[in-house]
Amino acid sequence: MKGAVTQADFAFVGQAFAVLAPYADLLHVYLQAPFEQRVQRVLAREGAPDLAAAEERVPEADLEAACTAPARPNQGQTMSVAQSTTRYRLVVTLLACLVLVLGLLSRRSLPFVPGLIQAYSGDVLWALLVYLLVRWLRPTQPVMLSGIYAGMFALGIELSQLYHAPWLDAIRQTPVGGLILGFGFLWSDLVCYTCGIAIGCVGESSLRCVRTLREHQAPTAG
Repeated sequence: MKGAVTQADFAFVGQAFAVLAPYADLLHVYLQAPFEQRVQRVLAREGAPDLAAAEERVPEADLEAACTAPARPNQGQTMSVAQSTTRYRLVVTLLACLVLVLGLLSRRSLPFVPGLIQAYSGDVLWALLVYLLVRWLRPTQPVMLSGIYAGMFALGIELSQLYHAPWLDAIRQTPVGGLILGFGFLWSDLVCYTCGIAIGCVGESSLRCVRTLREHQAPTAG
């Protein structure tokens, strides 16, 4: 085997791995680059003052890379790309159904729910649902990119509420149209959308980071 293809802080060594390099996010490949190569990356990327400082910085850079790397299956668990995607979409579907139910409940007058939460939780949950739908459609794309797409969609929907054509208002009067399109532009809605999408992005990124760290610590603990 010869040749090497590098990506971020990971190296795919050999011709066979080079073929798989473009599919790293799908295959959950995590191959650490040689120490010397990681030192050179720290020098080039962060401008460390000398070689010794760069070598001390490498473990922290490895930890940061592990947090942003896609989670991989546990040892002994072989899972095809299709199976992994199907399982992920199933989880996202269940979460979306839960968020949808909570969003519908938020529109009801519940005496035990504080007024502030009841006033804004619906918009937050709506944006979170949009984020989950984006993740269902594109499960392998970066989390932040999904957040950007969800934000663009939410912004477009909110701006559309400034336009009140008769045919569009007729759609808004239907139960489904009212839930999707809304009725009037509010700046507070944009804040709620940002919070909902942020909850999705931060939540999923944190879970991936925890899972990755646990899997890398498991061989040591054993």
